[in-house]
Amino acid sequence: MALKELPYQDGINWKEFEGKSAIFKWNGKPMAGTLYLDGFSNLAVRELSGYMPVLYIWPDDTSHVNVERVTDFHVFEFVED
Repeated sequence: MALKELPYQDGINWKEFEGKSAIFKWNGKPMAGTLYLDGFSNLAVRELSGYMPVLYIWPDDTSHVNVERVTDFHVFEFVED
């Protein structure tokens, strides 16, 4: 297994990222976790407490980085060698 970085830009369908690993800075602090659909229809990671979306999901199912808190966002998936 190898880790492959996926290209990200705002506007991509969120379903491409659910369950994928992400690394990013949250208010300047390095964080990592698996993206999951939270109860508010946004993508979050369990390592952040409370309602803390990493990616907002818009009504058209596109994803958008939480620009107030998230910088240096990267998303990865595991692939066979």
